[in-house]
Amino acid sequence: MRRCGEGGQPNEDGVQGWDQFHANEKLFGTATTYKEEIYTSKLDRSRLTEEQIRRAELLAKQIEKEREGSAAVEQEAVGDDDSWATDVHR
Repeated sequence: MRRCGEGGQPNEDGVQGWDQFHANEKLFGTATTYKEEIYTSKLDRSRLTEEQIRRAELLAKQIEKEREGSAAVEQEAVGDDDSWATDVHR
């Protein structure tokens, strides 16, 4: 399992951001029993052709780009984090 570094700093894998498992362990003393192997399959890249690898990398880039675009559109629609509070009518 990949863990984020302390305070949002990248860990040894370069992963940065919030890690719910680490946060729960630190804040509440709970340890996860989550095992990635149960939910995913190992991929033997040696059995893939160069074309399959190129196609997979292209699709991954497209998915990441779509996520970035969706987040920007959502943020624009919502506004800043406190904007909802200013629209409350009493």
